[in-house]
Amino acid sequence: MSTIAAPRHIVTAHDKDGNPNIIVDGPAPLKSFAPGANAFAVLHSTHEFPMNNTAELVKAPPGPPKVSANGTILAVTDFGPGLSSPMHRTETLDYCFMLEGEIELEFEKGPTITIKKGDIITQRGGIHQWHNRTKTWARIACVMIAAEKVKTENGQTLSTHFPAPPPAKA
Repeated sequence: MSTIAAPRHIVTAHDKDGNPNIIVDGPAPLKSFAPGANAFAVLHSTHEFPMNNTAELVKAPPGPPKVSANGTILAVTDFGPGLSSPMHRTETLDYCFMLEGEIELEFEKGPTITIKKGDIITQRGGIHQWHNRTKTWARIACVMIAAEKVKTENGQTLSTHFPAPPPAKA
């Protein structure tokens, strides 16, 4: 379980006269993918773009964050000491903000770079993996926006690759 306090999530809206108000203000508990695994929370999601700022809030489905064909997701992930994500690719444009700690961003065929608190990453559909090689928990927040599949110069189309989480231990 993460040692970082649950993030406070605040959502604004409008009253019947168009005045801004707050409709959500509270902790957003993170859930683990599996026992002893990293934890995440989908704080907000949409299923259309551009978004409708008067639509009801959409509850995120359980499981790893998955963006709908024209949607967006705001997700937070906590990485435990010594833990990694699976190697994965999503059909999204991700704006990621390192909030706490430090993790490594590793590409399947390419460099590994250390991401530190305050760093901002623009991830454009590359197959990658996150590693926490430190002794403390780390937190990253990502805005994931639906995108077209990557088409390489040699004509290859790169699709989503996200392995299923391991089964829970009995």
